[in-house]
Amino acid sequence: MILQDQLPVSRNSEIEIEVLDVSKGVADPVTGIIDWNVRLKPSESQTFNLIYTVKYDKTKTINLAYY
Repeated sequence: MILQDQLPVSRNSEIEIEVLDVSKGVADPVTGIIDWNVRLKPSESQTFNLIYTVKYDKTKTINLAYY
């Protein structure tokens, strides 16, 4: 099975996204979509990390859009 999530993607050069951990997932730098190939046995669970930071000038207002 493929598990997907998404990192934020900045279109503004003044806003920097730094990816810290995606638990061996593969991230597309254009879309921010992360794919994990997962094989689980019945009743098995697995944990995935998605850790990132957003850096920007705090004197400016930013608008976030989620799709």
